[in-house]
Amino acid sequence: MNTEKSERLEGTVLWWNQNGFGVISKPISNSEDVERYFLAQTRIIKGPATPRKGMRVVFERSQLVPSPGKLPFAEAAEVYAEPTASDALAGKKASGGGAA
Repeated sequence: MNTEKSERLEGTVLWWNQNGFGVISKPISNSEDVERYFLAQTRIIKGPATPRKGMRVVFERSQLVPSPGKLPFAEAAEVYAEPTASDALAGKKASGGGAA
């Protein structure tokens, strides 16, 4: 049994469907690209069981190797209503940010 602790990753719900699964996008450092992860409702341990697009998700990447052409799995996911830190910063810049 692997007892090594996995790194916690942070992403955003890209889409969610009524069948209880969806996709999380996670920005790649120093790049405009994103990594995508498959998340099943059964792997959510905290927060709403039916996330909405744009919700922040903190998760672990599954140790299971995905089949060719398939997304890696997210597990032990915590879903939060507030946006990710990078989304909040982008919104602040777009609105002019700063103190009045």
